Amino acid sequence: MRIACTLILLGLATALGGCSVVRLAYNNSDWLLLKEMNNYLDLSRVQEAAAFERLQLRLEEHRRDELPGYLVYLRRVRSAAEDGLSADETDWTVERGYELARITVARTIPAVTPSLVGLSDKQIDHLESRLAETNQNFRHEYLPKSEEKRVARRVKRAIKRIEHWTGALRDEQRVLAARLRNAFPKTAETWLAYNMQQQQRLLSLLRARVDRPKLEAFLTGWWVNLEGRSAALERKNDEGLVAMKQLIIKIDATLDDSQRRFLLWRLDGYTDQIEKLLDHR
Repeated sequence: MRIACTLILLGLATALGGCSVVRLAYNNSDWLLLKEMNNYLDLSRVQEAAAFERLQLRLEEHRRDELPGYLVYLRRVRSAAEDGLSADETDWTVERGYELARITVARTIPAVTPSLVGLSDKQIDHLESRLAETNQNFRHEYLPKSEEKRVARRVKRAIKRIEHWTGALRDEQRVLAARLRNAFPKTAETWLAYNMQQQQRLLSLLRARVDRPKLEAFLTGWWVNLEGRSAALERKNDEGLVAMKQLIIKIDATLDDSQRRFLLWRLDGYTDQIEKLLDHR
């Protein structure tokens, strides 16, 4: 799933990073994707060159066809955030944000899939090894044995993401954020189990030398539609989405004038960077 997350760089352009690096990240998304793919696939020079050409074409397509949609999105969110987000505005912000990300991933899969076709046994073994390392890293970060540590890390991550948009939270806001975040359903273990299941299915398809359309269909089902989830995970996902919207609404309602200005400044920064990207097509 690291590859899937990296694909979203094409659209989100380091949405949790500083605005100053948006253009740099976006303009180098083809190279960043290639580096990530190579980390997992150990491509030959010939495979690498072909992959890079496909990714360059994909970046041009994204800039032309999809990036304007992100600009419209950010402007609408900015307008809604000026006087505080309503429930309807929050619903739209979250749902449309996910929709844009899904579109980006879905349209990038055809540029990535050819690199998976015809991998050697050694390359498939390398991929399997790297996926195992990724799973272990996930366990280390999200599933430490201590429940107290899990909770602390969960809250720390949530506050860091919130403060990216609001600036420093007040003590009472941090308490509220922790309470709201801890109300989310716990999904780390079920997500890991789901991803490991899908990883094994991918490896089986690669070892069976299935064709490109079958690989594309599988990756779309996994990365875009989340097919193969258990009913329990699907239910937790739905509950988590509701909880996230509630967190946004309730934290937004506590913002003071300084934090509101920071939020609008952050949104203006991303809007400005995307406008510059579009001006240099």
